[in-house]
Amino acid sequence: MKISLIQYSSGNDLREDFDKAMSLAKEAVLKNPDIICFPEDFLRPQNDNYFTMQSFEIKSFQAFAKENNVNLILGSVNVKDNSKKKATNTCFIIDRSGKIVHRYDKIFMYKINKNGVAYDETAEVKPGKRLGLFELDGIKMGVGICVDIRFSFYFASLVRCGAKIIFLPAVMRKITGAKLWKVLPIARAIECQTYFCANSQMGNKGGSKTGDAVGNSKIISYDGGIISEIGEEEGICTAEIDLKKQEIFRNEILMLDQFNRKFH
Repeated sequence: MKISLIQYSSGNDLREDFDKAMSLAKEAVLKNPDIICFPEDFLRPQNDNYFTMQSFEIKSFQAFAKENNVNLILGSVNVKDNSKKKATNTCFIIDRSGKIVHRYDKIFMYKINKNGVAYDETAEVKPGKRLGLFELDGIKMGVGICVDIRFSFYFASLVRCGAKIIFLPAVMRKITGAKLWKVLPIARAIECQTYFCANSQMGNKGGSKTGDAVGNSKIISYDGGIISEIGEEEGICTAEIDLKKQEIFRNEILMLDQFNRKFH
């Protein structure tokens, strides 16, 4: 199976960002990936016009998936129904037929009060409640979003349910995540014996007061080895993964059968 991660910086012009995302997706398809993943917040709503499953942009990516026979993980977008006061930070999973097979609403919220910068994501976003577990091409996978990575028990829950590959679209800010981004994606891969695809934006085109994002998107093997990585430039990170080797490794170092142990 081949995976491509798209890395760029989204701004405040939805049309420009959509065109950029679609252009990079078309470039990624040339490498014949099975899955293309975008970063968190890769498209931003304008004038309080939040996304829905019927939005032109979402429908366009569904058509793209079908036309190119590729699975898509739409990092995240802000979704709000008319009945809701707050949006959700939502990742849509689209299969090769263009069908949305799963919706994951980010569970853990970004909160910061450091170096004069204060931000609480819960002021605008309603946390999700459902595990980001889904299947593509008959393989169980999982997804978290950005700050979810700090909560190891969430990823353990995905693995208990059978996830072999985990995606983490993010806008990981340097102010809080520079060291984290070097360590925790590898840690999650090792402790869960899973392929871990950590996909962050870079730069700060949108002018966020929380500063630049880290970039450095990477695909990490089940044993913690980085098998593909990109720096802080715009681009695509692609790698071939081997699920048979992962299964052999899991059978050699027996950990997963203990993930359900309970303590008093």
